[in-house]
Amino acid sequence: KTLLHFKESKELMTPDNFAKRFCEIAKKEKVAVESCDKVAKYAQRLSPEMQKLMAGYAIKSSDELLYFLTTQVGRLEKTNNKDLLAAIERFIRILLKITARLPFDELKRITAQTVGGDLRLPSHLIQSADRFKLFFDSYTDGYLKELEKHGTFTISDLPTLSAELDAVLGAKEHLETIDAMVHLLVTALTPSISTQVHERIAKLEAQLKENPELITAPAVKEELGECIVQRIRDDNDLFNQNIIDANRVIDALLEKIAAMIANSESKYDDVADIRSELQAIDLNEDAKSVRERLIGVSDKINESIKNFSHALQNDQSEVKILQARVLELEHALQAAQKEASEDFLTSTLTRRGLAKELERFEAAYAKNGTDYAVVFFDVDHFKKINDTYGHNAGDVILASIGKFLNRHAGENDVVGRYGGEEFILLTPSTDLAAVFTTVDAIRSKIENAKFLYQKKPVTVTTSAGIALRSRQANQPATIKEADAMVYEAKGAGRNQVFPRP
Repeated sequence: KTLLHFKESKELMTPDNFAKRFCEIAKKEKVAVESCDKVAKYAQRLSPEMQKLMAGYAIKSSDELLYFLTTQVGRLEKTNNKDLLAAIERFIRILLKITARLPFDELKRITAQTVGGDLRLPSHLIQSADRFKLFFDSYTDGYLKELEKHGTFTISDLPTLSAELDAVLGAKEHLETIDAMVHLLVTALTPSISTQVHERIAKLEAQLKENPELITAPAVKEELGECIVQRIRDDNDLFNQNIIDANRVIDALLEKIAAMIANSESKYDDVADIRSELQAIDLNEDAKSVRERLIGVSDKINESIKNFSHALQNDQSEVKILQARVLELEHALQAAQKEASEDFLTSTLTRRGLAKELERFEAAYAKNGTDYAVVFFDVDHFKKINDTYGHNAGDVILASIGKFLNRHAGENDVVGRYGGEEFILLTPSTDLAAVFTTVDAIRSKIENAKFLYQKKPVTVTTSAGIALRSRQANQPATIKEADAMVYEAKGAGRNQVFPRP
């Protein structure tokens, strides 16, 4: 049958081809031939690791097995084989990190599959190489055709195009900075509880919007200061009045409860009297007399129920009115609590608000092991900014950075002002390198932001320090470590993030 195969197929009948086809036909005919099972027989003598490696090469003949073993022996004889494998694996991981950051979902999926496997296993690398090749063969840069509507572009033009777009957006941001500052000041002056100074603030807001340059006028500065003082005084007065009203409502509720108890007791007495009358009825009397006495008792029961129902309805109406008033006072108190926990200048949490959030993060860490990072941001050369442009400029810079951190913080992150020019960012994380990447991106954006004061550009940079809770003995030690890392960053030249991963 083997000879007929070569005759019919006209395949070249070399010794290797003959042996290969002979073993295939023997296996098909279920004829056991010892020489055909040599590869499987020899493979059983190899170590499990070598058998696993051999499976990736699909070896079918003795010659292929000999070549495979010779290659492996040759590799084992290299003294630097371990270092070479480590270097290749490190190189592959770096390339995979690069591909993971490219804006292609399919490429990210292939990268994740590759990283999830054994990078030292040839079969895994071969499969991954095929996936990357398939992606490369199907890749297209058709999105550039969308840009051709606005001109002729190539990939090399994208950095220039991005820089020009940034310049245009930056110019627009320059024009909007003063208006944004006016809006920020007006928002900071708006009372959180009282409404008594609204007309005064509205008048000041209209003046500033009509002529934003007035924000630097001495008279406007004085008016701002008086509005701030008046706002705090009015809020405090109304807050104290709300406390008094709350006490009055509570007293009224207590009186109403006492009245309801007393009323219930009187109704109980009425019921006892009715019961006595029923017991006093002599059933031996004539039917008409019994009937009349029963109707009389029934009337008393109906009258008692009617009176009690009417009193209960009145009580419920009064209770609803009191409940509405309590709800109103609760909302007022909640607004006052928010005011106490939010820094009026930067719109971030105050130190008191930060303390509560730190307690929440620490409780989650103690209960579930949910790790978190404490990040300090400190404005570089802040004293120099105040000395050069004045304290008003410093306040504007702090307000802008507070708003910037709030905008770029994650959904589960917390931002607060720790004191002076220091801010704290709390973020749930277990990966120091990931936190470093996020914080360094924020630091870079602050460095490249357009800060203006009196139409003059002000360069602002920050130094940041990171500490993971799981790497410290307790929460105070974590805060202390993050603060120490800020000093490390400043000592290394400022405008940096420490520690580096």
